[in-house]
Amino acid sequence: MDEQQEDQRAIQYLIPSNVSTKFEFFPGFGWYEFKIVFIACVIGILIYTGLGLVGKTTYVNTTNAPNGAKLDRERLMEEKVPAIPAMARIFAVIIPGAGSFLLVKRDPSNGMSLLYTIKSASQFKKNQRLYLYKYGSG
Repeated sequence: MDEQQEDQRAIQYLIPSNVSTKFEFFPGFGWYEFKIVFIACVIGILIYTGLGLVGKTTYVNTTNAPNGAKLDRERLMEEKVPAIPAMARIFAVIIPGAGSFLLVKRDPSNGMSLLYTIKSASQFKKNQRLYLYKYGSG
């Protein structure tokens, strides 16, 4: 009985509409959005690493070879370099990170993210519509 009386005496405060109820780094971007962008960047780093594993072998003249380098019969040194340069591979991290940021950041004017808008539009297309018109009226 004591708990019910405490619940009745509890004061409920109304939160103004312009005050956010959750922590946000900046308007429209909180912990949930940060987690999604972080996961997308980790996936981008995995793609970056995977693209770096593909390599090609080039032959370098021995005049530029460091001491103790392995040389073949023709006095050339083999050097394995990535087939895709690092500057091109960095886009594998930037594109998923930026894309996920644009998808999940909420618009301050209506509070909806692009991902939520796409989901809502898809759901609206699936719903049955009612067209109020009469057949043969013109």
